Amino acid sequence: ALLQSDVAWQAYNAASDAKFRELRVIASLYSEVIQLIVRENSDVKELHDLKGRRIAVGEKDSGSAASIIMVLKAAGLKESDYTIVYERFTRGTESLLDGYVDAVYYAGAVPADGITRLAAKTQLRLIGVPADVRSKLQAEHPYFTSEVILAGSYKNQKTDVTTIGFRALFAATERLSANEVENILNAIYDKSATPSSEATPDLKLRMNDALKGVQPEMLHEGARRFFDRRGMTTYSEK
Repeated sequence: ALLQSDVAWQAYNAASDAKFRELRVIASLYSEVIQLIVRENSDVKELHDLKGRRIAVGEKDSGSAASIIMVLKAAGLKESDYTIVYERFTRGTESLLDGYVDAVYYAGAVPADGITRLAAKTQLRLIGVPADVRSKLQAEHPYFTSEVILAGSYKNQKTDVTTIGFRALFAATERLSANEVENILNAIYDKSATPSSEATPDLKLRMNDALKGVQPEMLHEGARRFFDRRGMTTYSEK
């Protein structure tokens, strides 16, 4: 199954009988990057500038609000300091254009089609998550990973923007045998692939990130064997 890393972490570490201790991670596949956008002419420059502002966060049951609330809390803002607006992302971008909201929050791939389309209509700016906020978040919620939105990902984006995100995890239970997991990983990464110059750039990236955001004790034994043999340290990497 594919699970977002926050969902997997919460399931594995849930209180009392709700814990899903059989859950195991086979590989960390790709990032879902937190992207907070404002209009270029906005006076919102940093996270704390969102005090008193309206933020579009997606639909009410999407879980997006919980993530941005955690981020803003780590930046020193209480929930009463700003207004959450529940709208689909496409509607949220329209609200940003209309001035109904001051910022739009999105978690997903970079570049995001919706942000690319919006950037074609108006000049945008990405709000980063500074190092102290990232460190605080990762200490309290270890499933968060540091991410970089590279310059040029969106129109008029001239600099890299550091933020946070989640990982999409390929997961199973411990009932899946170690040999089966190794076979699965061979099929994903190719039996001969290692994080060396012999691998293609895309494959190297995927292999090198395959442990990113993984809680060490959640890694399947078959995955541990697979990555250890390729010289990859099987511990959680932020």
